[in-house]
Amino acid sequence: MGKLTILSNVESRISVILDAYSHGDILFSNYTEAKEALAGLRKAQKELRALKRDVNAEMGQVRSDFQSKGVAIGKGVGTMVAGGLLGKKSVGKVNASRRDDVRRQKEIALTPYADTKNWIDDLIHTLDQAKHQVEMSKEYQEKPVKKRAIKKVASKRAKKLLVLKEPKFFIFLDEKIKGGFTVDELEPLFKAEVINQDTLLCNEGEEDWHPLSHFD
Repeated sequence: MGKLTILSNVESRISVILDAYSHGDILFSNYTEAKEALAGLRKAQKELRALKRDVNAEMGQVRSDFQSKGVAIGKGVGTMVAGGLLGKKSVGKVNASRRDDVRRQKEIALTPYADTKNWIDDLIHTLDQAKHQVEMSKEYQEKPVKKRAIKKVASKRAKKLLVLKEPKFFIFLDEKIKGGFTVDELEPLFKAEVINQDTLLCNEGEEDWHPLSHFD
């Protein structure tokens, strides 16, 4: 495939990408539509950057081809013969002129690729501006709260209520009433044998006392 054909294909693909935005402003009336519009803009930018990489790759190949041409100048048998007939100085001037021609040809060959890259950069910048407008829009800013997030908050509040309502116990120890203690606070006391199964406990808010074994 020729290089001009490759550039033509790149430009065709750019036209396809931009076709969705050729009819005026990007329209959306709610958060979901704004989010979809933003996703479309990001996708278009991603595709444009991929095309720019393709153009860069082709430019690299063009440079390589012309570098090979420049290096080959003065390397052939004809140059050696010409040097013997005309002198090395004269042949050197001819070769320098030929290399200048190769450099000019290279710049001419690279120009359409550079123009295409600049075009892509301009389009990416334009889409950046469009993205910013969507992100700053009232529709996008009014992001709905997800039900799952509401449930999560409710769950946290429920846990706090459970902590607040956790029962507490008073114990009768060393002829004194001590507490109140939560179940978690009583456990280390039991393990340390500060209290045992016969220790009397009273549930907070109640009047009756029972041995610890009663609460198993």
